[in-house]
Amino acid sequence: RLYYHQWFTVDDLNYLYHGGRVSRTSATVGSLLQIKPVMDVDPQGHLRPVQKVRSRRRSLSALVKNTLADCRNQDDPRIIVATSDADDAAQTVRDQILVKLPNAEIILANIGPTITSHTGLGCVAVFSFGKTKR
Repeated sequence: RLYYHQWFTVDDLNYLYHGGRVSRTSATVGSLLQIKPVMDVDPQGHLRPVQKVRSRRRSLSALVKNTLADCRNQDDPRIIVATSDADDAAQTVRDQILVKLPNAEIILANIGPTITSHTGLGCVAVFSFGKTKR
């Protein structure tokens, strides 16, 4: 289970603020500057910000880059792209992965209501097995 990587990004920082993950100031300034965090979950289950990028396009590209950098099986990987009402963004991530890994089996899925209540609509997550522990 430690080799199972999860990368995700959110479209709106206000949900992270309401969940106590970021301060009001960070959420406000981040929203004005269009900061999109790229996050993962550490082995203890805690949310961990990894990168902060400006713009939705760059955050989606960061998901792809992080996934491809540590993907265990480059020949025939299984990858899940999950979303909370951001189907176009999930399709973009899927297409970018398929450019680099044309034999990848990519499953598009929906994020459930419990996680969506913490991340808000517009969350995109990528799940895959990596070469290294998270």
